[in-house]
Amino acid sequence: MRQRRQGLQISYKILKKVKSLNENVKVGFLYPRAGVKAIKDWVKSPIDMALRFNFDYLLPFMGYTSEALIRKAHKMGLKVAPWTINEITDAHKLIQWGADGLITDYPNIMKNKIESM
Repeated sequence: MRQRRQGLQISYKILKKVKSLNENVKVGFLYPRAGVKAIKDWVKSPIDMALRFNFDYLLPFMGYTSEALIRKAHKMGLKVAPWTINEITDAHKLIQWGADGLITDYPNIMKNKIESM
């Protein structure tokens, strides 16, 4: 069986360290939802931030996710997995847009609903 390793962390310093220790570990840059002004000011371009630190995934809040963002991230070699997707209508839209994954509070329920679509 193929081993998969993924890291999910909001601290870019920790993610950068993980990548420096093992290039094969897949890491993603999770950035907060709207209303966190300090983060929005600091992270003007999440795609640029992810590329600068050699991350594999862009993990945007659902409200920041668009089809254009997913296309641009893919062109830059990043995978996209938005959070927190708890409604099947949101999941369906993101799948149509080309999201590579979804972060949800209910993985088993969401998996079953997606498979029955």
